[in-house]
Amino acid sequence: RLITKVHRQGSQATERNEEQSQKVQIEHNLLKQDIVRVTNLNHELERQLALTRPSIKTPVQPSGTDVPFTVTVNLDNDQLGINTMEQFYTSLKDDYKNFILEPEITKDVIRLEIIPDFIRSLYLGVVNSGTTVPKGNNINESMSTHKAAFFHNNGSVYHKGIPKAGNNKMISNQKVAIEVNMNSNPRTAHLFIDGKQQPVFISGLPSSIQFFFQLYYEDDQIQILSLKRLNEPTVQIVEKADEVKYYVNKAL
Repeated sequence: RLITKVHRQGSQATERNEEQSQKVQIEHNLLKQDIVRVTNLNHELERQLALTRPSIKTPVQPSGTDVPFTVTVNLDNDQLGINTMEQFYTSLKDDYKNFILEPEITKDVIRLEIIPDFIRSLYLGVVNSGTTVPKGNNINESMSTHKAAFFHNNGSVYHKGIPKAGNNKMISNQKVAIEVNMNSNPRTAHLFIDGKQQPVFISGLPSSIQFFFQLYYEDDQIQILSLKRLNEPTVQIVEKADEVKYYVNKAL
């Protein structure tokens, strides 16, 4: 009887061990399944995040051909210093000085690049072709304000006297460029500072425009580096992009 009892207890212990082992194996398998599910979920979340994350593109370097240009300004000689060889334009006294570049631009991608020096007030933008600004007038306050849109060195974009902030400020000795795309729909003008595209741009340009800039304070100066017809646009999609829509009042 004792032997039978011991044998029965041993069998029961073996059964319990087997049951415990099976339970552990089941829990282990369930844990592995949970790990696989979590891993797959993480992969899916990473995939979805990658789809929503803005892609970072290598900036396109501007390349193209030079466009011959001339600069027209309606001023007395004692108000302005000009170095035509190196294209320096220097304000000699406080007064509004408006400069308009020839030629008129009706097609292609054209880029104007300058370097401002000791700038306290600079307007840099586009006007309807043929626009004239009376001597000593601020284009932002004249009747011509409907025919102009420009980037100010304070970081705002102006049209019809209304500013929209959002760009970086222009400071001395930076390379500043405006790129107009007259082939796109709508036609656009984008600002670049030291090669970095700024988020606030101008859209809806008229079919024919000219570049212009305005100085005011004594000793403010810019140098025109180049006017080029680009082989391709360098504008890309950027975060927080915003537009100022160009409005042309044909009655003015």
